[in-house]
Amino acid sequence: MGARGAIKQQSFCKFGPTYDREAGAFSLLSDRTFNTSFADKSYINGFMGTETVTIGNITVKHQQIGVVQEASWGGDGTSSGLFGLGPPSITNAWPKNASYEAVKKKTAKSIRYDTVFTNMYKQGLVALYFSMAFNRRDEGPGALTLGGLPEAPIRHTGEFGRAPPNDTANEYLFYIIQPDAFSIAGTDVANKAQIVIDSGSPLAILPAAVVDAFYAGYTGDKPKKDRITGQYLMPCDKKRQAPKFGVILNGTTIWFDDKDLMMVASGSLCIGTVQGIPSTASGSAALASLGTAFLENVIAVFDIGAAEMRFANRVR
Repeated sequence: MGARGAIKQQSFCKFGPTYDREAGAFSLLSDRTFNTSFADKSYINGFMGTETVTIGNITVKHQQIGVVQEASWGGDGTSSGLFGLGPPSITNAWPKNASYEAVKKKTAKSIRYDTVFTNMYKQGLVALYFSMAFNRRDEGPGALTLGGLPEAPIRHTGEFGRAPPNDTANEYLFYIIQPDAFSIAGTDVANKAQIVIDSGSPLAILPAAVVDAFYAGYTGDKPKKDRITGQYLMPCDKKRQAPKFGVILNGTTIWFDDKDLMMVASGSLCIGTVQGIPSTASGSAALASLGTAFLENVIAVFDIGAAEMRFANRVR
């Protein structure tokens, strides 16, 4: 589906190879539907069923999945879906008799189900944690390790910053931490914000005080804040130097890498990957987050069993 709700051919959405439910062990769950939407206003609708799902060498039988029938989406020509590693509390199955408006506004009561990773643990296939190591584009594939840490050639310092994931009413909704502070050119900027660890975002979206102090610390031709969008922009050249920038977790500083602090926006114009929370944002979109601008330089451990998140800098 394109702009303004116009119906487009499937190729317009740039999905990779599609899923063929006739080829596997798919079984329809006729009492529920599938719907989810995202901060950029993209969304997907479809139906629910069970299927045998294999990730790497781990197979889960009778796993509930959502199968997309309609999407407002901008794909990459390679990926065909999303593999969520969040908790069952944020799954997106809905009663079939719920109205579209109630589902869209989240006023209908969702039907929770165990995610793939939850079922892996319940079926005794993995320990109750997973880890991620994102590579940059020129480095080839990174690693997602279920129930362990990435193996060689991925290396890390072994010095982990630790933080408990924050919860809402004793229930985890997102992987959220609250760093002690941010280190900018040797000066600590205190932090009170809760920050989502968001592997689906390329940016670090942080409180204004942190973002403004970070860009003020540049030397050379400083990035400029766009008066319309509020985003920090700069030419894609090397006429500036970012300040040393890190996240302080339980007294340990985990650093960003200069290579990950800007990306091409258009032509010779680059956008900084550290940006403020948009003034028009609301709900979950108004939360601060650490995306791949941070995650590309760390091993990130999501330890649900120990109720702890751990981060260590990569060694390349």
